Amino acid sequence: GGSDEVSISGTPQKGLFTFIQVSAFPVDQSDGSLGARINVDVSGQNFSTSVAANQLTLFEAKGEFTSEITGNPVFAEKPLKVILPPGSTDVNANINIATTLVAELVLRDLRAGGVTNVNALIQQHTEFINRALGFPAGTDPSQLDFNDITESSDMSDPNLQLLILSGGLVEMLLNNKLYSGGFQNIVDGILAAENDAEAAT
Repeated sequence: GGSDEVSISGTPQKGLFTFIQVSAFPVDQSDGSLGARINVDVSGQNFSTSVAANQLTLFEAKGEFTSEITGNPVFAEKPLKVILPPGSTDVNANINIATTLVAELVLRDLRAGGVTNVNALIQQHTEFINRALGFPAGTDPSQLDFNDITESSDMSDPNLQLLILSGGLVEMLLNNKLYSGGFQNIVDGILAAENDAEAAT
């Protein structure tokens, strides 16, 4: 125990996974390189692990999920990701399409080098992805949960927005038969859009 480790748990959200594999890796803040894999316990839809306190950590979830459109199983070979800032308190964080986009942006910048404040970097990219996806300002994508959607949720509810976005992306990818590279293409497109936005400022 003590304050040398923190517990991290959560649920990958991309429709209902029928099985998931979750991996965690320490991330070097100086160059974005990944350290040795950290074992993650998976129970049903949930994952949990302990990581060193004050350790930037990347989680990746792969698995099979049921398409919201066809009802057929789809294997997500492109992992969903979440990158969690270094901290000293236990965290509950979900993994979804929005957190994946944030993680990709953060890792890209870390690999380029010169990042001095990783917390600010994560915040910056989270705000960009919120704007890009139409989520309310201040949304923490890792706290979104499909189980929080109620019959009174409307389109201002980012939990519902995420579900529709996830379903729409899956449908788009399945229809275009692009699944192997399709999600990466979407990620790359958003990365390019952010580069353009940053270049314009």
